[in-house]
Amino acid sequence: TKVRRRLAQPGSSGQDDAIISAALAAQRTQERQDTRPLVTLSELGEMDHNLEELLNLAKAAEDLNQLFQHMETVVQSQGDYLNDIESVMARNEQRAIEGRRVLQRAVEEKKQWHRRWCFLAFFLLVAIVVVILILVYK
Repeated sequence: TKVRRRLAQPGSSGQDDAIISAALAAQRTQERQDTRPLVTLSELGEMDHNLEELLNLAKAAEDLNQLFQHMETVVQSQGDYLNDIESVMARNEQRAIEGRRVLQRAVEEKKQWHRRWCFLAFFLLVAIVVVILILVYK
């Protein structure tokens, strides 16, 4: 080859010889590597094991994705429940305020009716006393 031809040339220096030796060693290494099988049996087993691990990881990632989707559904439904509870609480608050107003109005009306009955009873009592006095002094 080219390297051997160069070796054969007279007057090559020691540095050139070292470069040529390194090139020849590299060429021999390359030739040895070319004769080796592309994949050994142990490497094939390791690749198979790595493939199984990757498949397991892919399955775990898919399961995790499904879990997150389920959690999203649960959180969404809980959010809907919370919104429903909030709207019911707001309606109940308005009803409680209205109920308090109605109760205050009922208390005031009861006081007014109580006063009216007291005045009516007082005037009735005065009328009875006047009638009795008229009958007694007649």
